[in-house]
Amino acid sequence: MENQGLTRAEKEYRVFIGSYADAAQPGIYSYRMRIQDGHCQMELLATESQIANPSFLDVDKERGLLFAVSETGDGHIVSYRINADTGELTRISEQATLGSSPCHVLRMDGESAVLCVNYMGGNVSAFSFHESTGQLTPAFASVKHEGHGPNPSRQEAPHPHSAWLDPSGRFVFVVDLGIDRICRYRVDVATKAMVRDGEVAVSAGAGPRHLVFHPSGRFVYVVNELGSTVTAFAYHQGGGEMHELETVSTLPIGFTGTNTAAAIRISHDGRFLYVSNRGDDSIATFAVDETSGRLSPIGHESTKGLVPRDFNLTPDSRCLLAANQESDSITAFAIDTTTGVPRFVGQVASISHPTCIQIV
Repeated sequence: MENQGLTRAEKEYRVFIGSYADAAQPGIYSYRMRIQDGHCQMELLATESQIANPSFLDVDKERGLLFAVSETGDGHIVSYRINADTGELTRISEQATLGSSPCHVLRMDGESAVLCVNYMGGNVSAFSFHESTGQLTPAFASVKHEGHGPNPSRQEAPHPHSAWLDPSGRFVFVVDLGIDRICRYRVDVATKAMVRDGEVAVSAGAGPRHLVFHPSGRFVYVVNELGSTVTAFAYHQGGGEMHELETVSTLPIGFTGTNTAAAIRISHDGRFLYVSNRGDDSIATFAVDETSGRLSPIGHESTKGLVPRDFNLTPDSRCLLAANQESDSITAFAIDTTTGVPRFVGQVASISHPTCIQIV
C-alpha cells in the first residue's frame, strides 16, 4: 500500500512477514516501511497470533485482504481483513487445505479465488472467497500429483512447492520439487474445475521450487532448490508452453559447501534476476538479456544472516528485504538501478524464524 503523498525522495510501503511460530506466539507481522535517500526504516504496526506456522502469505491489495497458510500436519488456510490505517489483521475465516504442510498460497488476479499448495500432501486445492467479506468457502477442487524423483530423501513422493499465474491469467503453473515437473493447469472458478493440461520437466534431481515470469511475458525462470540452479525457459502465452533455454548455477565459483536455493524475484523492468542461497547465505544477481532471455551472472551479496528462505523487492525494485530464517533477522539492501547490484544498508527488524515477505 504505497503512499504516493510523500516527497520525491521518500516512499512508504506496507510489509507483511510470515514465520514459523507456535499458535500462541506472534506469527504474522505488519510493518510500515519508509525509504528516503537510500535509507530504510521499518516500524512495527501489529502482530497476529492464533495461527501456527503462517509460513507463506499473499495480499489482495485492492480488497484489503491477506491470506495465510498454516503449515501443519492438518493444513489450513486463513483469510484476514487488513486495517489500512493501523496495519492490524482481523481474522475472517479458515478452511482445511485437504493436505498436509501447505507451504504456498496464490491469489488469482481477477478472480475471487485462491490456490493452496500442500507440500507433504502432494496436492493443490482451490478455494473461492466472498469478494467483499473475504469469507473462504470449502475447497471446490483438489488435484493430487503422482510420481517421485531420484533423490530418496527429498523426492520419495510428489512435493508441490508453489503455484503461479501466468501473465495472461489463463494458466496456473504448479512447481513440484518431488517429481521435477512444472505442471500446467486451467482453473475455472465458475464451473469449479481445475484441470491439468500439460507439464515441463527440469533436470532429474534438480528439485524445482519457485518461478517468476519476465515482465514481457516471453520468458520464465525456475529456481531449483536441490540443484542450486536457475532454468530459463522461453514462454508461449497462447498455449502456455515452455521451452528450455539454459540452466545456470546460483552459486559463486569455487563454492564447496552445502546449499539449497530458495526464492526467486525479477526487477520490475525485467533487467535483473535475483535468487537466494541457503548455505552460501547470499543473494545471487543475474543480468537478463531482453532479446534471448538468457542470464549472465553479476555477483553474490551476503544477506548478513543465516538461511535466507525468502526475500522481496519493492515495486520500484530499488530496495530488497531478506528474511534470514535461522538468524531471526530482516536485512535491507539498496539496489543500484544501473548495475542491479544490492548493497547492504542494515538490519531493519528482528523476527523469530521469518519465512515470507510481502511488500505492497
